[in-house]
Amino acid sequence: MDGLIVDGELDSDEWDAFLGQSWFAGRVWRFDYLRHELTLLGPEEASPDLVDHACPLGFRTGADGQRAFLQFPRISAEIDGERLDFLFDTGACAVLTPQGLNALGGATGPRPGTSFITHTVFRRWRARHPDWPVIDHADATANAPMILVPVVRVAGHEVGPVWFTWRPDNEFYEWMSQMVDKRIDGALGGSLFKYFSVTVDYPRAMAYFERPS
Repeated sequence: MDGLIVDGELDSDEWDAFLGQSWFAGRVWRFDYLRHELTLLGPEEASPDLVDHACPLGFRTGADGQRAFLQFPRISAEIDGERLDFLFDTGACAVLTPQGLNALGGATGPRPGTSFITHTVFRRWRARHPDWPVIDHADATANAPMILVPVVRVAGHEVGPVWFTWRPDNEFYEWMSQMVDKRIDGALGGSLFKYFSVTVDYPRAMAYFERPS
């Protein structure tokens, strides 16, 4: 239950649209997970007072220095003493199996927000920390397990616990890494962002993470 957010009671065939990174690009947005609000901000509203909780974003660029069309942002975080790189992915969600839904108490709904981690890192975490809770066969997309990480450090904050859903190495190391400026180990999504109001300044390639005082 801890660390997951719900994307609502809608099934995928009830969605009207999916807003992606090319729609967000070029603007400043506040993803306020605490108030369940998404706000389009003006360039002057990009939270410069949060410099202690700012995090640079990485974007793939071409030989001319211009960003690639897709504009997928990369973000770094520290977990278990390691600095890892991730896709900044507000749309990351799991599709829970009955086993996963039962293990989480049913409180999350069938499609909770999650974060993703590669097989290599998942295996390393399990070897180092056999006490970290794992739900086997939790996600129906790949019959994948989920692991509960106690603490994630991002933008000067320490938060947790955070659920990560297993993904095969090639999904990120060979595929999604091509979309950003360096190799990524997974994606950070709602299971982490639920603790924050996050302002994302796409033009300046910065994200600002704010928590309640």
